[in-house]
Amino acid sequence: MIPERPIDEALRTLLDAACNDALTDEQFEHLEAALSASEDARQEYLRYFTLTGELRYLLSMAHADAAARERTGMEYVAGDHLADKPRIPSQETSPGVPFPVGIFRGMANGLSWEWTRAYLSATVILGLFLLVASFVYVSDSVSVDRSRQLVEETPEMPTMEFVGRITGMVDVKWSDDPRYLPPPGFAHVPLGRKYILSSGLLEITYDSGAKVILQGPCTYEVESTAGGYLALGKLTARVEEKRSEVRGQRSDHSPLSPLPSPLFSVRTPTALITDLGTEFGVEVDEAGITESHVFRGSVKVLVLDGTGNLPSPSERWAGDEGSGREVILRENESARVQPDKDAENRLVIVRGAADPAGFVRPGQLEQVAKERRLRPLRRWQAFSEKLRKRDDLVAYYDFQPDGDNYALLPNRAATGRRLDGRVDGAEWVHGRFPGRSALYFHGHGSGDKVVLPEPERFNFIGPFSVAVWFKVERFTEMYQALVAKGDTTWRLQQSGDTNLLAFDTDYDQNGERVPHHMPGRTEVADGRWHLAVAVYEPAGGVARKRLYLDGRLEGEDEAPLPLNENDEPVWLGANGRGSGREFWGLIDEAAVFAAALSADEVEAMFQAGSPERRVSP
Repeated sequence: MIPERPIDEALRTLLDAACNDALTDEQFEHLEAALSASEDARQEYLRYFTLTGELRYLLSMAHADAAARERTGMEYVAGDHLADKPRIPSQETSPGVPFPVGIFRGMANGLSWEWTRAYLSATVILGLFLLVASFVYVSDSVSVDRSRQLVEETPEMPTMEFVGRITGMVDVKWSDDPRYLPPPGFAHVPLGRKYILSSGLLEITYDSGAKVILQGPCTYEVESTAGGYLALGKLTARVEEKRSEVRGQRSDHSPLSPLPSPLFSVRTPTALITDLGTEFGVEVDEAGITESHVFRGSVKVLVLDGTGNLPSPSERWAGDEGSGREVILRENESARVQPDKDAENRLVIVRGAADPAGFVRPGQLEQVAKERRLRPLRRWQAFSEKLRKRDDLVAYYDFQPDGDNYALLPNRAATGRRLDGRVDGAEWVHGRFPGRSALYFHGHGSGDKVVLPEPERFNFIGPFSVAVWFKVERFTEMYQALVAKGDTTWRLQQSGDTNLLAFDTDYDQNGERVPHHMPGRTEVADGRWHLAVAVYEPAGGVARKRLYLDGRLEGEDEAPLPLNENDEPVWLGANGRGSGREFWGLIDEAAVFAAALSADEVEAMFQAGSPERRVSP
């Protein structure tokens, strides 16, 4: 038996109350504090509850034994196999034995030694169980206390403050610096956010009412609820309306601003531009030279010192042109902050006229976006007009329908109507960019094609070239013809399991047709528009063949002469063999030349017609 040790009377009272589930909230807090503060108290807690468990168990067993022996009649369970096994009466039918209020203040009498010995083993096991459980409980309690302490000691994370939203984007390309994380489109604008554009336009609308358009390349950081730092590039700002409060607080301003509450201010490496109710533009070059242009209203331009700080009060005065440190610009005026030629490490202001054409202004973003969307179409239209005037152009198809006659694919070359194509099954859809049409070919087994009816126009003794703009929808067959003369003369097609382009020709050898296959090396089933150009050029006793993809040479080879000629028509989207070789995708331009196009001509064709304005290396 564990010897009794003297303990504090207050702690004993708390332990007695805990054993009898009688702790008040105040007593619970006192007990928790005592256990946390004293190792002796925790040891006493373990001892106290261990003995309590042992005695509670032994007393209950002794009471059950005495009650069973004192009964005059024994209650049996029905059943032959249980006839000699008595049932222990329930607690409700036997008198109760009170448990002592204080374990150390009194011991229950009448304990049966016989029952005590019988349950000695069980008591030891239970005691060990309660001991372990008590350790776990105390450990968890201390851990919870420590966790609460750590939470209380952890400083709160600063709350992110938003000052506006991104309200417009046109062709935005973010910095490719791997350390820069671009923001999600049309997101809230938080204080301290830096926007680094490689190109394109980004519009930010501040909660203060100011609209700001950044023109890439540009680096801009949001410094306050009414301003920011322009390190590089162009910015246009316009105040929509003046508000004295932003999100329940007075409008903040740049710490460098001389005004108590400006509507908007822009800080640069060399100047501070503060609006006075206006629309203005700011441009900063790589050397930090700042130009300010006022389109409406007026602004204050303050020249910073060589370290980017405010000048001293004696230097902040407006003087003659080129000598002032602080000037007021009005509508159609500009100022350039640049190094002074006569004084080292000094910046001066040089006045001039505003250049509104050099800035995209708020309100023009939608129109600029429309113009940029139409720019590829207009670039292609200008090139197409020149292309169709070439003397060596045999047939040219821009895939623009002729009025309401959707069964006709007009030939726009000088050869005219006799080489118009007949649309068979293919469906008219949108082409490479807005304003362009295309034909959608439904692939294997559809029978979709365009047939050009005068084969004699395409019988070439000399050089020729074939060009086609296409986009693959799906590749299901070994061969899918883009442009073919029958099935045996020549064809530009997709072929092979790797979705490569190929330029195939047949040539005569002792009156027999012998195929010559020349594949490319770049997969084209990637969901993008591609320009394929095949060039055939007889030279000496052989024909030189070249295959281009997107302005780049894919492959070249030599083939025997002569080319096998026949009277079969030229097909777009299929070949003369019929079902099973149809192209699955879109075509929106095709041309046939009686000439071998040069590499420069192929590159120019790609640059004029590319919807993504990609530049070939």
